[in-house]
Amino acid sequence: GRRPHPPAGLDQGRRRAPFAGGVVPAEEHVARDLGRPGPGEHRRPRLPPRVPPRRLVPDDQEALQATAVNAFMRADYARARELGQRILQRTPADTEIHGTLGLTEYSSGAYQAAIGHWKAVLADDMSRNRGYPALWLYLANRHAGQDGVAAVQPYQSSLTAPEWPNQVVQWFAGTGSYEQALKAARDNGDDPSRLCELYFYAGEKFLLDGDKAKAREYYRKSID
Repeated sequence: GRRPHPPAGLDQGRRRAPFAGGVVPAEEHVARDLGRPGPGEHRRPRLPPRVPPRRLVPDDQEALQATAVNAFMRADYARARELGQRILQRTPADTEIHGTLGLTEYSSGAYQAAIGHWKAVLADDMSRNRGYPALWLYLANRHAGQDGVAAVQPYQSSLTAPEWPNQVVQWFAGTGSYEQALKAARDNGDDPSRLCELYFYAGEKFLLDGDKAKAREYYRKSID
């Protein structure tokens, strides 16, 4: 059958940082029971092809970026982390690699580390106006046992525009509703990707809220 569509990210149209991927919780066996996608278990319809293997030159920043993304997509989190840290040693404020590392740490269950990377992304003015970093920050905080609403509150004023997926952030933060997010997802014409994303994020939220039945329902809807 079809695999779940991964949530999209900051720069889904750019080859170097397609911030997208399935998610693995710490309680992986519970996630599998719920139908939640694990590493390598989802389809990736909107992602560019992997960059062909190439010899890494010490100062070849673009190759390092692409190879880090490829490692994340293969669920080789140790390699993605190693390459990401090499990039950050040179460019500590690089939002692309912070986003890749944010997903890497989230997928490996290192939620506190993920929080740090998503905060670094949100420190950038342009990135603050996009909903995906705030979504991941909310989810990482919830997984870490912290207040997701308080975590995204400082960025709420930047996320009032009707661009997707701000409506999901607003639902999570209590300033919007699931119905509003659903309407925004359905307003995307014939492209079902927003609905797949919404159902995946909804599954994450319901799992964190302790409603496993609803989480299972929405994870399944994300692949229908």
